[in-house]
Amino acid sequence: MGKNFVSHSLHNDTIISNLFFVLFMSLWWSIFLAACTPASRPAPASIWTVTQLRALDPSDTHLPALDLTALYTRHTTHDLEIRLDLLDFQNDGQGDLALALDWLPGGDEISALEGSTRAWDVLITIPTEGMTTVQELNSRLGAGQFPTPRLVRDPQLDTIILQINVQRLPAFNGVFHAVAYSSLAGTQTIIDVIGPVSSETQATGRAPLMLAFWNTMPAHTPAQALRRWDGAHTGPLGQRHGLRYLLNAAERSRIPIFLLDTKTPLSLAALDALGVMSKIKFLQVQGLLSLPETLPESYFGNLPDWAMEYAIQHNREIAANFGLSGSQLQFASYLPENSSARLILMLQPDADTLQTSITRYGDHRVLPIPVTSDAPQQIDANGLNLTMRRMLLAAALAPDTLHPITMLGGDLPHSNWGDARVAGETMQYLAAHPWMQPMRDADILSQPSLNGALSDTIQNSLPLQTLLLEQWRNAPESISKSLAWDELLALLAPADPQHPDLAALRAIYLGDFGNLLAAAAWKRQALPIRSEIEITDCQQDTDFDGHAECLLFSKDYFAIIDPQGARLSLLMARRADGTVSQLVAPSSQFAVGLSDPSGWNLAEGVQADPGVIAGAFAGPWEEYILEIFPKGIRLSAASLSKTFRLTENGLRVEYGSDSPVELRIPLGVAPESRFTPGWAAHYASEDHPLGWAWGVTGGAWGLIQTSGRLTHATFGDDLPALSQPENPNYDYPPGHYFPFPLSVVTVNAQGNFWVQIGVLH
Repeated sequence: MGKNFVSHSLHNDTIISNLFFVLFMSLWWSIFLAACTPASRPAPASIWTVTQLRALDPSDTHLPALDLTALYTRHTTHDLEIRLDLLDFQNDGQGDLALALDWLPGGDEISALEGSTRAWDVLITIPTEGMTTVQELNSRLGAGQFPTPRLVRDPQLDTIILQINVQRLPAFNGVFHAVAYSSLAGTQTIIDVIGPVSSETQATGRAPLMLAFWNTMPAHTPAQALRRWDGAHTGPLGQRHGLRYLLNAAERSRIPIFLLDTKTPLSLAALDALGVMSKIKFLQVQGLLSLPETLPESYFGNLPDWAMEYAIQHNREIAANFGLSGSQLQFASYLPENSSARLILMLQPDADTLQTSITRYGDHRVLPIPVTSDAPQQIDANGLNLTMRRMLLAAALAPDTLHPITMLGGDLPHSNWGDARVAGETMQYLAAHPWMQPMRDADILSQPSLNGALSDTIQNSLPLQTLLLEQWRNAPESISKSLAWDELLALLAPADPQHPDLAALRAIYLGDFGNLLAAAAWKRQALPIRSEIEITDCQQDTDFDGHAECLLFSKDYFAIIDPQGARLSLLMARRADGTVSQLVAPSSQFAVGLSDPSGWNLAEGVQADPGVIAGAFAGPWEEYILEIFPKGIRLSAASLSKTFRLTENGLRVEYGSDSPVELRIPLGVAPESRFTPGWAAHYASEDHPLGWAWGVTGGAWGLIQTSGRLTHATFGDDLPALSQPENPNYDYPPGHYFPFPLSVVTVNAQGNFWVQIGVLH
C-alpha cells in the first residue's frame, strides 16, 4: 500500500512539473510572439482619427507594396503608437520598411536618407518577413535601452502599427519627429519616403467622397424584392448580393450612404413587405442613410412643374406613412424648371472621371453623379481597388480650391458594393482611413458651388405628353384618381435590366391609366338611388386604343368591358360604408415588362407583353360580335360567348362554350393599402360556398363564386419566405412572381357556366 502511495505521489508530482513547464513555455512563447510577430487587428475602439494624421504622401512609385501613403501618431496610456499606411501592403518579402525617430538632443544622420540633415535617435527596421530590429543612433539612449516595438500588421487594411512602451524612453515628453521609408529587401535602394514630420503636425489632406447608389430596390414582385434585398448568386462576383449587405456594412462601419431612388412608393412597399422598414428608419435616424426625394423616371418625357410638385408631395406623404423623414436633396432624371430642393442630384452618363463638383445652373445647385462607361468595378475580392485608392489619395492632396468630390457606389445590382463578402471589408477600409471622408447630407449641402455649364448629357427638356396628365388633373378626387397616379408611377419606375424597348412597351399600357380616369368620373354620374338600375355605355374610348369600350355601372358597381379579347378591364365597387374599392385590375396596372424581352411584340397592343394579364376573362383574341341589352352586353365569337351583366351582388359573367375553358381573373383588391405599414400581412383569404374571398383585414374584400372549378394564387402565399435569404433550391409558389398586391383566380369549366365577382359584405 505504501509503495503504491509513493508511486502515485511520484506520478502526480511528474504531472504537476510537466504542467508548470507547459505553462512556463506558453508564457515565454507569448512574450516572444508579442515582440516579433504580427498581432491581430485592433478592436474598433482603437480606430484612428484624422486628427492623428501627420502626413499624406502621393502614390508615386511603381511598387504598390512599398508605396507609403500615410503616417499617424498617437499616445495611449502606456504606449507611443505610430502607424504607417501602404498603398497595397503585401507579405511577399519584396521589401523592407524603416522608421526613424528623434526626440533627444544629438543623434546621427541616416545615410539612406540623402539630403536629410536631421540627427536621429533610433532606426527601426521592419522587414516584411522576419524579426524587427532596432539600431540606436544616439549615445544618450544607452545600449539596449530602446524597447523592441510590438507590431500589428494588417494586410487587409494596408497598415502597420508600431507600439512602443513610453515608460522605457528616456527624457521623452511626447514631442518627436519621425520619418519612414521603404526599400527593396536587404538593400539600401529607397523606393518611397514619408516625412520627416513632427508629432505636433496635423496633415490637412482630405478626400471628400459620396457613396451613392441607384436601382436600389426596383422590385414589383416578391421575387424581385427578395433578390434585390438578399439574392443568391446575383452579384457580379457570383456571391450572395443585395441591399441588405450594403446597409449592414454601412451600419457596422458607421459609413454614411445615399440611396438615390429608394424613397418611392413602390420601393417602400417592397421593403415593408420584406419586413425591413425598421432597419431603414434606424439608419436614417442615425444619419447613416440619406434618402433624397425622388422624381419619376422620364421614359415618356418630363413631368410638368405642377405634376413634379405633386409627385414629390405624394412620395413624401407615403414615406411619412412608413416613418421616414423628408430630405433637402432631390434625385431626378432631368433638371426641373422649378424646384425647392437645396441640391439636385442627377446622373451624368459617359463621364470620364468619378470626381465631380457642385455646379450652379440658374437658380439650382446641381451635383452631377458621374457614370463611367465600361469602367472596372470599384471594389473587388481585395476590397477597394488600386485605381480607387490612388484616385482618393490624389483628391486628398488636390488644392482646396478645386473641391473635388469623389463619387463611389453606382448601379447597385451590377456593383460589388452589394456583395456579402466584399462590402463589409471595403467599408471597414474606408472607416480605417479617416482622410477618406464619406459625407452625410449636411456635408454635401455645405460644399461650395463652382460656376460652369451643366453637361448636355444630363439635360433633358422633352416634355411628357400633357393630355393625359391634364385629364388626370381635372378628374374629380376619388380613389380611382389616386390609383391612376399610382399606376403612372409604376410605369415610370426604375427597372433593371432596362431594355431599350421598355419605354415603348410601358407606353402601350397607359390605357389602364385612362380606364381608371373613367372610373374616377363614375361619381359624377347621376344615378337613381335604387341599385337595381344599371346603365350600359359602349361609346367611349377610355383606354385610347381607337376603339370604344363598354361601361356598365350602377350605384354600387362600375365595370369596363373591352370587346378586344372580350375582357373585363376594370371592376370597382362601393362598399356598405360608402367607400369605393377596386376589385379587378389588369396586372399591367402594377408592373409591365417582367417577362423575357425576346417575347415582347410592340405591335400587339395589350398583348405586347406576354407576362401581362390584360384583365379578367381575356381571350381568345378573336373577332367578337357585340350585343347590347338593357342590363348588360354579350360578346360572341365562333368558339364561345360571354355575357356580362350587373346584379345586386356584383358582376355576373355567363359563358357558353363547347370546348374546355381556362380563364384567369386578376384581383387587385384595395391596392392603395400597399402604402401603409405592415400592409402585406393585412391581406387574407377565406373559402366560401362555390367560391373564394380575398381582401384586406378591416377593409375591402372581393368574393368570386363560380359553377366551374376554382383555384387561386396570391402574392402573399409565402410571406414568411421573404424574411429569409433567397434560396435557389426552394420551390417558391407561383404567387411569388406576381406583382404586389395581385392575386389570380383560375376557373376551369366546359359548356355553360357562370362566374360572379362582388364585394364580400
